[in-house]
Amino acid sequence: MAEFLTREGIVRNLDKIIEEAAEELVLISAYIKVDEDTKKLLEANRTVPIHVIYGKKQKLDARGFFESLGAKISFRENLHAKCYLNEKEALVTSMNLHEYSMENNDEVGILVSKRDDPELYDDIYRQARRWKDSSNESKAIGSERYTKGQSKPKLKAAESPARYSAASKPKDGFCIRCKANLAANPERPYCPACYKKW
Repeated sequence: MAEFLTREGIVRNLDKIIEEAAEELVLISAYIKVDEDTKKLLEANRTVPIHVIYGKKQKLDARGFFESLGAKISFRENLHAKCYLNEKEALVTSMNLHEYSMENNDEVGILVSKRDDPELYDDIYRQARRWKDSSNESKAIGSERYTKGQSKPKLKAAESPARYSAASKPKDGFCIRCKANLAANPERPYCPACYKKW
C-alpha cells in the first residue's frame, strides 16, 4: 500500500532508496543540487548504476560529482516531475533533489513498494523508463553554464527533444483510468468508455 509522506519522511525514504539500491538507481528532478549527506550516501553505493534526469539546463550543480560516480546524466526539456526509485521502491514527490528543498520547503510525496503494490510500482517504473529512453545525453545539448549576457546557442532540430515526433512517439498506450490498451496519444488519455464517465 502506498504511503503518504511530508518533507521529513520524503528525505528519510529518499536516503533509504539510495542506500538500498542494488541493481539500479534513478533520480528524476527538475532542479538538482545535492547536499553533503546525500553525496556521502551516493558515494557509499557507487557500484550501482545511476541515471540522473533533470529538466532545467542551468540547474545541475552536481554534474562533476555525478560524473565521478559514473552516472548517466540526461536532460529532458520541460521536465518538472520529481521521482526517485530503485528496483524495490519508488518515491513520487513535489520535492526537487535540491538541498534547499530538502531542508526548507513544505513538500509531499507518495512512497510505493514493488512488493506491496506491484502494479502501481510498475506504472511508475514504466514512466521513468520512457523518460530515460527519450531523454538526451545532457552533454549533447549544451548543458554548460552561461555567463550573464552570453546568449545560449540555438539547438538544431535534430538536437531538440521533440515533444512527440513520429520517431519518438510510443505506439502502444493505455487508458489512464482503467488501463485498457489503446493507441498512445497524450491528447486522448482515456478509452471511449472512461472518457464518457469523466
